[in-house]
Amino acid sequence: MNKEIDAEKLVSKLLSKIAQLELDNAKLTVLVETYEQENSKEVGK
Repeated sequence: MNKEIDAEKLVSKLLSKIAQLELDNAKLTVLVETYEQENSKEVGK
């Protein structure tokens, strides 16, 4: 029984970490896209 609870806690922690990484990835994607747009504007000048 104890191992089952530990496994559930581990899965929960992993899902939480995955969600955080997905959020971080989305933020970085936005930053990169913004940077690329700014650069393309400057190249066009």
